[in-house]
Amino acid sequence: MQMISLVLRKVDQAGVALYAALGCLAAGDAGMHVVGCTLVGCVSGLGGGTLNAMMSGATPVYWMAYPTWLGLCLVSCFATFYGAPVLEDAMSGREVAAMEPDPDTGLVHFEGFKKWLEAEGEYQERLKLRYYISVRAPLHGEATWYCSSALGLE
Repeated sequence: MQMISLVLRKVDQAGVALYAALGCLAAGDAGMHVVGCTLVGCVSGLGGGTLNAMMSGATPVYWMAYPTWLGLCLVSCFATFYGAPVLEDAMSGREVAAMEPDPDTGLVHFEGFKKWLEAEGEYQERLKLRYYISVRAPLHGEATWYCSSALGLE
């Protein structure tokens, strides 16, 4: 019985940390700074349980009685806010290299982009193509049109 309780607690902590990280990512995509991202992350990580506790009359709410839950959200948000861009830069650098950019200008040409986009069934797994179009991979002319029309973004 004690083992089941421990496993459930760890799964609950993982879920709270995940929701905090997702809230932090969403706030970061909206352009918020670290404080805003942390606030949104903590609300998304702890908000559902807080609302449930308040509606059922359980006071103080669980994260006030056990502040380690709030600490878990804060750590998750800070790690996400500062770690996600580093991970994304590393992954996007690998993806841009796979598009075979021009060695002189660093620009990705249509043929390289098309080859990368149509690589063996990995179309669904590509990271934020719209983001690559606008920020990460400077593209020539019709490549932007090709990606926009392929994704239905026009």
